[in-house]
Amino acid sequence: MSWELFVKAVDQHPSPVIHLYFGGEPLCHPRIADFVAYAKKKTATTLYTNGLLLTPILAQQFCEAGLDVLGISLDAVDPLLYREKRVGGCLDVLLANMRMFKEIRGSAKRPILVVDLIRFPDEQDQMNMARTLLKDLADEIHAKAYFHYPLLSAEPNLVQPPCAQPEASLAILWDGRVTVCCLDFGAVGVVGDLNKQSMTEVLSSSARNLIRQACAGGQQGLLAMCRTCRSAEAMNQPYLQ
Repeated sequence: MSWELFVKAVDQHPSPVIHLYFGGEPLCHPRIADFVAYAKKKTATTLYTNGLLLTPILAQQFCEAGLDVLGISLDAVDPLLYREKRVGGCLDVLLANMRMFKEIRGSAKRPILVVDLIRFPDEQDQMNMARTLLKDLADEIHAKAYFHYPLLSAEPNLVQPPCAQPEASLAILWDGRVTVCCLDFGAVGVVGDLNKQSMTEVLSSSARNLIRQACAGGQQGLLAMCRTCRSAEAMNQPYLQ
């Protein structure tokens, strides 16, 4: 995303919090520290990463900018399983980066270091290992039930519980297109474009309102972007901490 487009998005953003991630790895962006600093001037700001590209310079910049939450997506706590799931990754590198971050943050309370784990049905031992391994590294550990991402499930899911995603959030893609769901990585539910519209125009668009109404009534199974999604079911399950 260009700096100019990012500034427009932040300046017109209506939410009390900005999440600086969407599908890709945010630490790959050369101006991610500038993005954090600018967003934090406006509202609470969080950033989720796989943590492998975290450097002492970035850690220092995030702390100085006042980032509220630095989230780490942890695929597994067994080194071999981690390498299998995070291709090209190394668990030892990630853990070293987390220790480095905690040292740089020192006694400060922010950014909160949160580790997100996916709880697979056959990997309960991973949860127990995670609590032991991360007890002195993570401020919080969240474990969420595994679910198929939208458009990856084999069977249509026509009867779904109401979903609050389109009401509660917007996701802005790198090129300025806006979708109503933070899981819409395929950009199927695009409802506007910040290159051509203001945020107010996007929020009041007929496309967004149609999706909002369908999801609020549990009718999102009729929408192409939601037809195979299981996220509403998974998100209704509580976090384990």
